[in-house]
Amino acid sequence: MRLQWQAFCKWLEKEREDHRLEGVDMSQIETNLDKFKESSATGEKKKVFDALCNSTQSLRLLLSRFKSESCESSQLFKFWNSYVEMVLVLLRFIRAEREGDWRLHLASTAEMTPYFFSMDRTNYSRWLPVYIADMHLLEDTAPEVHQEFMQGNHAVSRSYQPFSHIWTDMPLEQTVNLDSKTKGGIVGISQKPEALER
Repeated sequence: MRLQWQAFCKWLEKEREDHRLEGVDMSQIETNLDKFKESSATGEKKKVFDALCNSTQSLRLLLSRFKSESCESSQLFKFWNSYVEMVLVLLRFIRAEREGDWRLHLASTAEMTPYFFSMDRTNYSRWLPVYIADMHLLEDTAPEVHQEFMQGNHAVSRSYQPFSHIWTDMPLEQTVNLDSKTKGGIVGISQKPEALER
């Protein structure tokens, strides 16, 4: 992404020289960025961040145009850009689980679904659309479950630390399933007396 940003900066300079940067006030963006860096001390970070986001809308549109043009002119750029996009989708999915954000979970799952089709992951491509459709109906079919999921209870947190939720299968692996894999196992699983020794 650093290399992509460096290429974007060079592209911006060329566009500026060719007078094709209409409606983009780079000095305003730089000013807002400096204010955002300073806002940590003043406590006005949210207000300054909103101003920064508003001022970078035109820059984001330019970045999108740069990516589009570069993808058309270079297969290598197109490959790495698609790789970066896949990684960003994965990071959004991880963030959704770690924060217990149900809406982001559904959005990022829907975003990654086409990749399962293109990578020939049959089971995921077959069942993820069904899962997403079912989860969107959850508010009508099971409102109590939907409410719990909206509160972040679709993931498990074994501490009160922020960003510490994990997928439901992970605590099962670390607790119940772990007991069955260790020497002795869980009483009743094995008929062999030696398997019940600790």
